[in-house]
Amino acid sequence: GGLRPRTACPSLNHFSLSRVTHHWGNIFRDLVAAIVADALDEAEYDNIANLLDRDVGCIQQWIADCCVSNHTYWVCAFSVNQHSGICGANPHGARGPVSGHLHPTCSCSAQKYFNSTPPLHMNRSVRCEMNKFPEMMAFISARDLNFSQVIVVDVRFDIFTRAWCIAELAMADAVGMRQHLTVLNAHTLERHEAKLRFLKIENMQALRPEDVEEVLRTIPDKQLFDQSLQALIFERLFPTWYNLDAQEQSTIVGRVARWQAVAILRRSLGVYEGRSSLGPAVIGAQEVKMKETKDSVGHAQQEQVDHLEHIDMHC
Repeated sequence: GGLRPRTACPSLNHFSLSRVTHHWGNIFRDLVAAIVADALDEAEYDNIANLLDRDVGCIQQWIADCCVSNHTYWVCAFSVNQHSGICGANPHGARGPVSGHLHPTCSCSAQKYFNSTPPLHMNRSVRCEMNKFPEMMAFISARDLNFSQVIVVDVRFDIFTRAWCIAELAMADAVGMRQHLTVLNAHTLERHEAKLRFLKIENMQALRPEDVEEVLRTIPDKQLFDQSLQALIFERLFPTWYNLDAQEQSTIVGRVARWQAVAILRRSLGVYEGRSSLGPAVIGAQEVKMKETKDSVGHAQQEQVDHLEHIDMHC
């Protein structure tokens, strides 16, 4: 694993393909923000999500200026034909994370293929599109050395409790794919790090119970898998995010300068008004809104100054 090497402005002929591993319960805006953050070489997506609400045109201009509009991201929600699987039912009463409304179902007549739909190969459906993500990643990475994984960590870190997400993390690490971790902000990473020490594959969840059973069937030694998962998270993914060499520290200075330029251009410090460690918490159908006060703006400004001072001391 490790961070993907980037260039300041790659050729327009440059093609980059990344597999996005994410939790479906995450807010869609945050998923988009994390993908944009990855393309723009931002380690955190909090400010990007904030700017998506305030000034989409600014982000579009950044993407054009950095020549990253041709980066391609494989997102299962769009790349998998939902009409051949889960569109026709909502058996567990899943609701939207913001509206709280029940997810609607589709009345289309498309043939559905689930984990056990014949024909089978090794007791797995051949035609089902929802049970082959790790194999797909191994297949593409064997043919494209630049194929990488973007791990979009939601505000509550629920991605690390989802069976398929964990299976994808393990597969990407096993085949040597470059893995890029993107989080809301450093505060969320610090807040949730301790609870990840107790992850066990047997406790993982999925929208469909058969998915958990299928993932568990592929893991003969679950204790060894748990140990390997801990090593992946705490010895490779998190340290790579935390530890920066001199060149990467200089890149952070450039990021801070970019955000300051936006604040000056917009004559507003609103772009610095990030969320709390839990993000915009959703309780039922009610979104808990942040208090936008001078204190929060001042705190955000001080964080930027502290960050620059920290970089200066280590350069």
